[in-house]
Amino acid sequence: MVKVLVVLDKSFGVDPPVAIPAAFWLIDSVANRALAERLSKNGVHDPNSAVFNGDLFASLAEATVSTYLSVAEHHYAWTEMQFVGVALSLDIEQALAGKRVSLTKTANGFVVARPAPVP
Repeated sequence: MVKVLVVLDKSFGVDPPVAIPAAFWLIDSVANRALAERLSKNGVHDPNSAVFNGDLFASLAEATVSTYLSVAEHHYAWTEMQFVGVALSLDIEQALAGKRVSLTKTANGFVVARPAPVP
């Protein structure tokens, strides 16, 4: 079971409101890059974790869906992606329709879950 944290909040690294699993993708900012560097130095990170440029997208929904696809590609065994800093919108729900996932709203965003892949 692989859980991945995907953060689209540029101030997340200042005071993370949720636990950070070994696999994470953080939108680029001074605070988030510093957090990623601390996690890397402590050896508490998956090698496929990343800090990504969120300024390349026209909207937060577009950044969310694009990042979902990238995370799914890099963490092929993922079972849960926790998105923080973005609300579950109709645009996101429609983009993920047909992906055989469940979507659950949280206080800080939402969770995308799927059954564990069969080897």
